[in-house]
Amino acid sequence: SGNVRCQARARTPARMGLGNVLMGMTIHATRIANTPVPIYAAYHNALVSAPLRTKVLTAGALAAAGDAAVQISQSSDYDVRRLAAFTAFGALYTGGVQHALFAFYERAFTGKAIATFVHAASKKRVVFMFAAIQKTLVNQCIAIPCLYYPLFFTMTGALRGHEPEQIAAHAHAQFAPLMQRNILFWLPAQFIQFTLVPVELHVPFVCVAGLAWNAILSAHALSDAPSPSIRVAYGPTDVHVSGHRATSCSAGYARETLASQGRRRPIAF
Repeated sequence: SGNVRCQARARTPARMGLGNVLMGMTIHATRIANTPVPIYAAYHNALVSAPLRTKVLTAGALAAAGDAAVQISQSSDYDVRRLAAFTAFGALYTGGVQHALFAFYERAFTGKAIATFVHAASKKRVVFMFAAIQKTLVNQCIAIPCLYYPLFFTMTGALRGHEPEQIAAHAHAQFAPLMQRNILFWLPAQFIQFTLVPVELHVPFVCVAGLAWNAILSAHALSDAPSPSIRVAYGPTDVHVSGHRATSCSAGYARETLASQGRRRPIAF
């Protein structure tokens, strides 16, 4: 009886390795995903028969919902061009580009090379964990800063009618804080994605998780509202002044204001 109790204790979740727990949760999630719920079954059939189109439409619709919610909560003025820009970017990148990226990750990052290096290639759960870590880090440390944000700022700025200088200045100001938020939000979210979510549901999972992220991105990156400032006018151009710095709303550069001396000089970004 003592041996039986020892074996029972050894099999409890508290004594299982992290790889065992995540593998078990992955299997369970896959079984749930295969449960024949009518709405889900129809959506899953669409994912199988027309995966790219289904993911693009899903991503665009949820991106629009996220930005619309933010705009409604922020202001009574509804910016249709901003909504169109955010919807287009969501459909293109989240639905289209990530459809191809995630498929590439599945082929390229299997975890076997790292597992072999640490002499653990025979342990499937360890290989599985290394693969998830690889995919998460590659996406967050390479794809996001090198592909996601350049495309985001360029596409949304162009669709909103901004000049190249304005787009560059906006990206320069927003990139670092958004990247910090991106790491905090998406590192754990995508590790869950690559460990627990079935492959065919990777993009839909990102779309759903992206509802919260899109609200963050829309509020911080697409909002035209400046930080607390004084609104003044220099001739035909309105300028937001905060402290000693004034930023032109219509020009593609900023001006530093020395109020006490009444002088202005351009600052290059």
